[in-house]
Amino acid sequence: MTTRVQGPAWAVEGLGVRAGKYPLAVEGPVMRAVDRLVPGVSTVTRYIRYHSLYAAIAAHAERKALDLVACRRLVRRCEVLMAALHRDAETAEDTWFPHGVDRVRRFRTQELDLARAADEENLNQSYSPRRWGF
Repeated sequence: MTTRVQGPAWAVEGLGVRAGKYPLAVEGPVMRAVDRLVPGVSTVTRYIRYHSLYAAIAAHAERKALDLVACRRLVRRCEVLMAALHRDAETAEDTWFPHGVDRVRRFRTQELDLARAADEENLNQSYSPRRWGF
């Protein structure tokens, strides 16, 4: 006997489709409940050092009056550095990795090729295909 399973109807078949983790749109209500029950906790709490990184980048960019291009370059390079630094400090007990550790590995041999890893022209060859990085 052969059985064919069809559905779910709200999901598109195939591995090539990139969609959110919450196809039923429950992320908002869930995060509001979490925020009410445990204030200060979010989906990025594990990546809290990025909050301080972006604040430091913003303060530096303002102090130096950086334009859009220079600011974007700084953000991309700082994200690559954070991922590379975590990679160097990685231990067997690490159970999670910050954004980009897997994407930065290939730029790290003896030394980190920061300019190539954070390349803004060839985005698909860099650590992130998005202009503003992660």
